[in-house]
Amino acid sequence: VEAVHSRLKYETMGKCPAFEQKWLLALLKEEGNEFWLRKQKAKYVCKKLHIDYDEPSYYRDIRIWLPDAQWGFIATPPCPCCTSSNRVRVHGYRTNHFSRRVLGVK
Repeated sequence: VEAVHSRLKYETMGKCPAFEQKWLLALLKEEGNEFWLRKQKAKYVCKKLHIDYDEPSYYRDIRIWLPDAQWGFIATPPCPCCTSSNRVRVHGYRTNHFSRRVLGVK
């Protein structure tokens, strides 16, 4: 998950050179993926990230939450204090963790 986070940050923060393919974003935007990184693609993703692929049962589906990349800036969540998204930073990545585990959504 940390390597996926690092690659997404690289591709979305403007650090990816123009000649280099943004392969992870392209994979997430493919028809049917809808910003899910499915465990069936783990071998391919590990190869692209230069990570050793191991036991298939170790890998899980990952939901990527980048609302501005998926639906545009209009979908950027608002600030909880002022209830406006005018000052919310696009691609503001956390530095103290790289993912959250969601157990359910009600």
